[in-house]
Amino acid sequence: MYEKPIPLGNIQAISRKTECSFCRLVAHTGSQALQESIENLRSHGSHVYCELCDDITWNRYVTRIRFVCLKFTITLPNEVEKSIKHGLIQQILTSGEHPPEQSRNDSRLVGDQIDLGLVKRWLEICKDHHGSTHLEENVRYPEFAHDTPTDIHGHSTLVIQPCHPVLANTMGSDLTLVDVKRECLADIPSNTTYIALSYVWGGPQLFQNVRSKRKSLYNPHSISVDDEKIPYSIRDAIRLVDRLGEKYLWVDSLCICQDDMENKMNQIANMGSVYAQALLTIIAASGSNANAGLPGVWTVGRKSTQRTEYVQGMILANELPQLEDIIKQSYWNTRGWTYQEKELCKRSLVFCETHVFFQCNRTVFKEDSGLRDVAIIGSRANKIRGERQPIWNSYRRAVIEYTKRTISDESDAVNAFQGIARLLQPAFKGDFLFGLPETELDIALLWQSTSLIRRRVNPETKKPLFPSWSWVGWAGKVIYQWTRHQLDDLCRVEWQCTDSKSGSIYFYTSDELRAPEYGDHDHWEYKPDKRGTPYYYQHNNPDI
Repeated sequence: MYEKPIPLGNIQAISRKTECSFCRLVAHTGSQALQESIENLRSHGSHVYCELCDDITWNRYVTRIRFVCLKFTITLPNEVEKSIKHGLIQQILTSGEHPPEQSRNDSRLVGDQIDLGLVKRWLEICKDHHGSTHLEENVRYPEFAHDTPTDIHGHSTLVIQPCHPVLANTMGSDLTLVDVKRECLADIPSNTTYIALSYVWGGPQLFQNVRSKRKSLYNPHSISVDDEKIPYSIRDAIRLVDRLGEKYLWVDSLCICQDDMENKMNQIANMGSVYAQALLTIIAASGSNANAGLPGVWTVGRKSTQRTEYVQGMILANELPQLEDIIKQSYWNTRGWTYQEKELCKRSLVFCETHVFFQCNRTVFKEDSGLRDVAIIGSRANKIRGERQPIWNSYRRAVIEYTKRTISDESDAVNAFQGIARLLQPAFKGDFLFGLPETELDIALLWQSTSLIRRRVNPETKKPLFPSWSWVGWAGKVIYQWTRHQLDDLCRVEWQCTDSKSGSIYFYTSDELRAPEYGDHDHWEYKPDKRGTPYYYQHNNPDI
């Protein structure tokens, strides 16, 4: 391996060496990494310097490079600051060059159609090696006690989840699914294996489940993949589920009766269970509407960005973009509804314009990397059910991420957060009130905007849709600046709650929020009140 980076020169100069196959590949890799054509960079006056990094992985069996890491340093005109991007060039082995025991680690070319055999292998690996730990309470949403203190600071029970869905009838009734074999709706026990679809509507849907046609959708072939009124993303998903050997698909526009409000609200309340219990969630991350399709399945072709060159007896190709970069740039990632779908699913198959990813709670597979996986260390481990996070931190982060997104129908601002709220309820030991946890209402009221916000109003009456004291009443980014340590010094507030069903009145405090867990124990004193609700106060200041 090289101890120092090897300078290759200016990317514009490299691109002019069209007779050099390696130079052509370097220029293409740079263009992909910078997301800008070499011609545009030249016209803007940008200077891009390229180096061959010392981060080179060698084949264990033969002396050939498997990966070449390129470093691109960009200097914009009239600016001192420099930005750095990286790109990878990988070796593609032919079938005769594969060492059998190492073939799972070899890079590969991506074809026009998705490799179903590879997807099935990804799923098998996850099933075989990422087993359940029986944390069913995270899916079943157990009952909570109003007078039980909430451990807002302590380790949450929402640990990194196993990848196996907990197939239990948690929704109390059958689940409406699309039977992809018979091409129609079917009411099936919710512990049945199924695949879910996460996609962007992008406007009104011409083909959806409404009361006037609901009964007819149970007739065989009423949801045909040849029906042009059905959006491409749904038609492709039906084909994909069938080709993966599964029978049922959950799609919101078909499995929820859209004009039956009682049914719709019940389904929305159970959205967390729908995605948590799915065998796999198909994510349509390309395009901005339901007709974007699933590139490489059937209706929509793939955009080719993988370039191959023959260099000194080796086939080399640029590595395709990483999942994190694809998701960040997608329109799908800007929508409010897709946030909880992303957070709650246990396995996902993510489609972009060029290739497909498989992601579970433990690892990520990428189509041009075959069976070479990347362990989850950062972003996925920090999901709402991340590794033993204090529950307030989970809620705080969820609100920050959710309010970055947009909702087409602003009356859905609470509904689109409902799955997250249901997931957090057991740890908060209380209901949510317009997006705020009731048991920590005093702290939850302390949200702050980070940009210009506007009131969510009914477009016809112009009246506010939600209270002004909740962040759901406003469209725009908000944050909670309070950390768990700063919360220790806030005053104690007691709240009264009346149960809507029984009429019983409950009194509660956020006792663990005020507890001396992170403070000086000698200055705190515990005192239960007449109702048995505990709280803490400081010797020198009874108001704290």
